[in-house]
Amino acid sequence: MMNRPTDNRPHSFVTIHPNGDDTWRFDMRLRFRFSDDTRISVSITNVQLSDDRNSSQFALGSATR
Repeated sequence: MMNRPTDNRPHSFVTIHPNGDDTWRFDMRLRFRFSDDTRISVSITNVQLSDDRNSSQFALGSATR
């Protein structure tokens, strides 16, 4: 369990460190439960990272109880 972010707009960062000319394509699902029992669940599809663009930021949406 973690403390809920104070700005109410949590984000997730994904960074890869490719060895060569790699491209990663994937979907991801994140679920968080905070110490005040609020929860965030998000699915992000069609993520693509490569040696040219190795990092991305994703807004996680609203928390629910």
